[in-house]
Amino acid sequence: MVIFAPILGLIIAGASWYLLRKYSPKYTARTYMEVLPPVDVDPTVIEPAVVQKEIRYGYRLTMASLIKQHSSLQRLLKSDKVKNTKWFQSKGNERKRVKDLERNFEAVAYRDGDFVEISMTCRYPEEAALIVNEMVNLFVASQGGTKKADIVDKLDILESRRDTIQRELKAIEKKIEPDLAKQQLKIRDEKIRMLNAVKEQIEKLRIIHEDLKTPKVRFVGNAPVPLQVSSPRWELYFPCGAILGFISGIGLFCIGLIGLVLLGRKAENKEGCPD
Repeated sequence: MVIFAPILGLIIAGASWYLLRKYSPKYTARTYMEVLPPVDVDPTVIEPAVVQKEIRYGYRLTMASLIKQHSSLQRLLKSDKVKNTKWFQSKGNERKRVKDLERNFEAVAYRDGDFVEISMTCRYPEEAALIVNEMVNLFVASQGGTKKADIVDKLDILESRRDTIQRELKAIEKKIEPDLAKQQLKIRDEKIRMLNAVKEQIEKLRIIHEDLKTPKVRFVGNAPVPLQVSSPRWELYFPCGAILGFISGIGLFCIGLIGLVLLGRKAENKEGCPD
């Protein structure tokens, strides 16, 4: 039984894999979106390289979360290209479509690169690629639409910071005393450095503001139509079938052994009972 059960498990797993691959295969299309590093709000604060790396990674995680959020999925479902797919028509209603997207549509941020991987898994390879490309196109377009407001907000913060530093600098220059001149000049020089950094950042933001074609995210390229089946995978089905068969064999063996022990005790009790 212990030997036969794993073989039976392999046969069942193989048959399941073959039938699913033939009648219900799934394909995964994927592409990449480059996430540009955010503009610093306060350039006077110098962060270590490790901190900067984590900040940028956090920014990519935010972009990935925005792609997967409910409003982004609903916007995708309103696309005429997606509405004309067999995938869309086969799901029946919006609740089922959103649920399927939440399960099969992925956006993963890379820790060591400026990219977010976007993928979609469904039965039709051409439609998997279409859905991925449409989502990225819609998301990049939406980011371009909100960019102007974001830049204006950052400009307001930096200009306010600039004005504050200028007032502090004027106050320092008016009150320089001979006894404290060295310390006050050091503070003044530091304020001047901070002021120049803020002005430089303001200038960069104004350049970006004037050229709104520069997006926060950039579409690397269209997802190719997948050629290989992504599910079911024999690497998963056959080992799992063998393992489950082996466990089942051990379980059946133990049950049989327990049954034999109980039958033996029952027979002993009968023999021990007086007539």
